[in-house]
Amino acid sequence: MTSTADFSRTLGYTPDVIIQDKITETDARDCLNSAFPPVIYTPHELEIFQGFMPTVIHHLDEIGVLGDIGDSFREVSDDIIGQRVAWWLQSELFNRFATTCTALVHGLMDPDSVNSKLAQLKKFGYVGGKLLGIPGFYDVTASSPSQVSGDLPPEQLDNILFQVKLASSDLLRKTPLYVPPGYIQSRIRTDVVEDERFGYVHEMTGVAGEYPDYVFVYGSAVTDPEKCNDTDYMVFVDRERLGDWVMAFRGTHPTFKGKKVEINIYPADTLEKVIAFEHDPREFAEQTILVYGNPEVPVVPEEYNRMRIYSHVVSRCKQIKTILLWAAGDPDILLSKPNFHDFVIKTPRFMLRGIWNLEDGYAVRTKDEISGRLTDEFGYRPIPVEQCDAADVRENLIQVYTACARLIEYIHPIKAELPFLEGVPLVPF
Repeated sequence: MTSTADFSRTLGYTPDVIIQDKITETDARDCLNSAFPPVIYTPHELEIFQGFMPTVIHHLDEIGVLGDIGDSFREVSDDIIGQRVAWWLQSELFNRFATTCTALVHGLMDPDSVNSKLAQLKKFGYVGGKLLGIPGFYDVTASSPSQVSGDLPPEQLDNILFQVKLASSDLLRKTPLYVPPGYIQSRIRTDVVEDERFGYVHEMTGVAGEYPDYVFVYGSAVTDPEKCNDTDYMVFVDRERLGDWVMAFRGTHPTFKGKKVEINIYPADTLEKVIAFEHDPREFAEQTILVYGNPEVPVVPEEYNRMRIYSHVVSRCKQIKTILLWAAGDPDILLSKPNFHDFVIKTPRFMLRGIWNLEDGYAVRTKDEISGRLTDEFGYRPIPVEQCDAADVRENLIQVYTACARLIEYIHPIKAELPFLEGVPLVPF
């Protein structure tokens, strides 16, 4: 739900807002090389935001930059806007806090990153609690600090991030599904796989002192095992034990059979929402390997799945625009944060993977296949992180900006159709 106010807090200045028909590589280059980069939108991008991030449109209309474009947006009722804000909240809750646990496990957070998480937590508390009226939502975030100082010791940073993890898990539990009763069905998964590659699931007991409720393996370890360099585990535990589990793994930097282990730990009572709010619930069902437990998992209808994919693609595009403007002011920041730099240049690949599933249905597609299509159709040629100097980082920012603009234009013909919200009580806004 980023507005120019959010840009101002992130960038330290209030950017100009420009609306133009297209965003070319030249536009991206001029923008990111500017001392005070503007925020550029296209009409197609704004139309997409109206479907999935409507408060962006409200804010731009309030500051008077939409002109005649705003007329069509004002025709949308507040009730529909409220429902779409609720949909946004679901996607963003999953998207923004999915890596908090990994950061704790591997000690990847710095004051800037923690402040970003705190700001997101406050924003979600306000949107869910004050705008949408979700009971108890605002109270979860009211007592968290607004920001931390740059000289805070690592242990204190970890403690704050730990509280963010617990709070975000509580928000996830409190967030309604916003679908009619019985719309999302469920099934019991019994297809447990015993594979020595995923044997770390048994070593977890040596860290936490007990087995979790359920464990899934996902990511490239499943889809592209020959080229993956880590193994991603999604772990579900009893809510009362969540804090103990996260604390047990904090700072452990686990590896198994020479590969880095990534762990995301969730309360077991949020499993349905974690999967339903995923960037592609169907892909999760097809691309995850169950390595422990027999969970009851949601089975979502196709129309829901398509819109969840679309929502995450749009949300990620909006998120990356803020990051690019921030990083353009000092590319050396990304040189000192290679993991974050890697996240930035992977964004077009994440977006295209979702778009490809929207176009042709789910299929296992390797990193090489997705990267090849990005190069051939969208001209995306980033420089590998390990080869970059400051000039190369800036070039990567331009590459990402241009590719994301082209991808958004590419998906514009797909409309935001949320018919399953019709049977849900209207959300006030």
